[in-house]
Parts: sequence; C-alpha cells; structure tokens
Amino acid sequence: MAKKHDESKTRPQQSFGSKLAELLGQMKLSQSELARRTGIDRTDLSRMINGHRNPRPDQVVWIAAALGVTQDTLMDYVELPEEFAKAAEQLADAVRRVLVAESERDEMKASLIAIENAHERERTRLESERMDEVAEHRRLLEELRMKANKLSQDFQDTKKRHAAALEKLTKERDSMAAARDYQANLAKDLNTKLAKERSDRAGTTMLTGIAGLFVGALMNDKPRRG
Repeated sequence: MAKKHDESKTRPQQSFGSKLAELLGQMKLSQSELARRTGIDRTDLSRMINGHRNPRPDQVVWIAAALGVTQDTLMDYVELPEEFAKAAEQLADAVRRVLVAESERDEMKASLIAIENAHERERTRLESERMDEVAEHRRLLEELRMKANKLSQDFQDTKKRHAAALEKLTKERDSMAAARDYQANLAKDLNTKLAKERSDRAGTTMLTGIAGLFVGALMNDKPRRG
C-alpha cells in the first residue's frame, strides 16, 4: 500500500526524472519500451525524465508497475498536493487488482492453450490412427482383389484344361469307335471271303467228284466196247 504524503519528511534532492532515468539505466530499459508497457506517450515520458513536467498519480502507479518496483519508490520524488494522496492509494490498489486480474487471465489463457494443444494432439493421433486403418483396409481390399483375380484366372485355366481333356477324350472315343467299325467291316469282309472260298472249294470238290465218276464210268465202259 502506498505511503501517504507527509510534508514533514525531507524530500530527496534527486528529482523524479533523474530517479526514473536511473531505474531505466539499471534495468537496461528504453523509454520506448516503458511507453509500450505503460501506455504513456513517449514524448510525455521524455519530458518527465528531463524534468519539464511532473507525472500524474496514475502515471506514477503505471510506471512503478511496469518497472516492477513499489509505488513508494517513485512517489517520494513526486511533488503531489496532499489531496492526491488518498486518490493515489486507491489508484495503486486498483492497479494491483488489474495486474492480478491480468495474471489470472494469462494463467487461464495458458490453461486454455494447453487444453487446445492437448485436444489438437489427440485429434492428430486419432486422425493418424484413422488414416492407418484406412490404409490397412485398402491393403486388405487390394490383397483380396488380387486373390480373387488369381482364383478367377486359375478357374479359367482349369476350365480350359478340362475342355482340352474332354476334347481329347472325345477324339479318342471317336477314334476307338472308328477302329471298332473298321475291325467289324474287316471281320465281315473276311467272313465273306472265307464263306466264298468254302463255297468255291465245295464246288470244286463236287466237280472233281463228278469228273472222277465220269472218268471212272468211261473207263468201265471201254472194255465192253472192245
């Protein structure tokens, strides 16, 4: 909490501007960076440092907060009317509450970012797993397609082999039937020839017998004529 202004105190000989310049030098902080942190115009900060103007109480509070020092560190170097003391104290308290709220906001924001990052990692993991599953399904489908094509090709090849074997058997059957017909015709011709030969031999034998009888009769008849 800020110390109340007390005129009985002996003020330091150092001015606010020189004290601010000293702190900036110690912290190696530029006026531009301090202006960015506090929202105070850089020209106003330069005039404060050069002693051309005094800061308002709210500006002192914001500068102290930006530099990370207490309000009292700077307030003793500021020429403030007595009536500003209470207002400065209230302002400092308000600034502290704002800083606490901003810190809590930053922590909440960090937590939300962490949750979002976790969700993103989980989404990425699930998406990766889904892609892996899709790739595996595609691989299995391709494998099944190749097996189906091979089975179809094997079936066609087997069908062709069976057709060729059936055609061969049919030709062999036709050849055997032709051979049987040929053998039957040959046997028929042979039987016909044999029958003819037997008939011819029988006729020849009969003629020979008749001729023998005729000759015998002639031979018997010849002495009687003599």
